[in-house]
Amino acid sequence: MLDIAAEPLPERIATPDDAFSPRTPEIVIRMTAIRGLGHLASADDRAVEHLLAFTRHEERLLQEQAK
Repeated sequence: MLDIAAEPLPERIATPDDAFSPRTPEIVIRMTAIRGLGHLASADDRAVEHLLAFTRHEERLLQEQAK
């Protein structure tokens, strides 16, 4: 899960108003991996450390998921 969550996100690109950016599904994948780390955190101190690191991620949605 950590490898998936830590994978770099695609660059932001401008899209028409009705189109999803290629970045959007990648953010959802990483949010799901971070949620999995949250489930592991009760039994794994390393998962807690990684979640804390994600609270400082550049992408606000990932920060929020890690809290």
